Amino acid sequence: TQSCLATLAVIVVIIYATPAFAFVAIAICLMYTIIGTLYNTTSLAVKRVDSISKSPILNCFGEVSHGQTSIRAYADSARFTRDLLERLEVNIRAFHLLWQTNRVLSIYCDIIGSLVLVFAAVFILANDKLDAGDYW
Repeated sequence: TQSCLATLAVIVVIIYATPAFAFVAIAICLMYTIIGTLYNTTSLAVKRVDSISKSPILNCFGEVSHGQTSIRAYADSARFTRDLLERLEVNIRAFHLLWQTNRVLSIYCDIIGSLVLVFAAVFILANDKLDAGDYW
């Protein structure tokens, strides 16, 4: 929330200095909203897959810990190890997808933040009436 308030404060100061930036600010807020909505939808689905893929791992671990003596007696540990590794592979793929989703969100937010900077600079440079000492 602190980051959101800081961003809002920056946008308000830029709009105060150059009122034409308000139109760009509306477009930027719309982009943030669209990206946030897409991220929430995608993240929810990926977290669900991650959660579903953890259940078989925990189940397998419970089976192995309860049947440890039987597994050793029948020398069947290689099969259980292989089965656990296959289940872990599925879970790691889901976690990796979640991590990639977070990175894409970070990149999009950085790009939109850069757009704020670019448009603010363009509007300030285009304003002939603006002086460095006007607002201080």
